Amino acid sequence: MSARCTIVNLRVSILLATFTLAVTGCARPERDARKVLHRVGAGALRQQAALLYKDVFAAPKTGLITIKRQDWPASFAAFEPLSVGAYRDGFALAIERESGRESGVYVIPAQMDVRPRQTQRTRFTRIEDGIYWYVFEL
Repeated sequence: MSARCTIVNLRVSILLATFTLAVTGCARPERDARKVLHRVGAGALRQQAALLYKDVFAAPKTGLITIKRQDWPASFAAFEPLSVGAYRDGFALAIERESGRESGVYVIPAQMDVRPRQTQRTRFTRIEDGIYWYVFEL
């Protein structure tokens, strides 16, 4: 094999390794969130969300409400979110935030039969009943 072929093969190998690292790195927050969900339990997460929902929306308010860290239920805190936001149809546990984009776990409280609404800037992927991976384009 010529030296030129060896250099080309080396460059291709480096590019493939870089691509593999980039692709697996992007999926890590969602994979980690799924592991935490398995440990915490979907039922417990949704039940605690229902209790917090009742407390947060007892007074009429609109839009996003940011939940203070000391008010997070244990099942929310287990995900180690950057923040927790309350919406009328559920809670957004922000796991990752980067250049105009936020993603994480979206929890519909227990006993609520709703689906989060997708828009051009908001996407939801079902993980389990009432629990979604979300991406918000900010």
